[in-house]
Amino acid sequence: MQSAERSLAVANRLYSASPAPCFDDFRLKALYNLSYAHSELKDARADATLAQTFRAREQGAKGDAKDILQHPGFHRADQALPIAREITELAPQELNGWELLAAAQLQLKNYAEAVAALEKGISTIPAPKVGDQASGLYRKLQERLERYREKLAAAARQ
Repeated sequence: MQSAERSLAVANRLYSASPAPCFDDFRLKALYNLSYAHSELKDARADATLAQTFRAREQGAKGDAKDILQHPGFHRADQALPIAREITELAPQELNGWELLAAAQLQLKNYAEAVAALEKGISTIPAPKVGDQASGLYRKLQERLERYREKLAAAARQ
């Protein structure tokens, strides 16, 4: 739960400094993660955090951006890179930060770093057990990782 609280603090700070839609989306995801953690731990703050999450959603945060760097209003991967690094340092077990770092590295054509960040992100979610079907999220991340690896291989051939 501490990592979710730190992620929310970073998200609030980023949104206060620059109220771009991508930061609002990140803030919504952080709120959702924190409310989920509160619920799972039967924390008394669960209801209040969930209500705050719903209010943020109603105020226009999308919360479902496919890739935070593709979101209108944030096209500067060089600006996102230090933010993504900070997020992954504060909350290394949170997938969202690793996805942001991977996307920033990809846009900057740092393909090896993008692959490494996405691999780290994938390691934060449970891999399917032998014989089990992979979750939709796991499959989607594996497909993205394959695209990143293809870009890395193409760059190496040039």
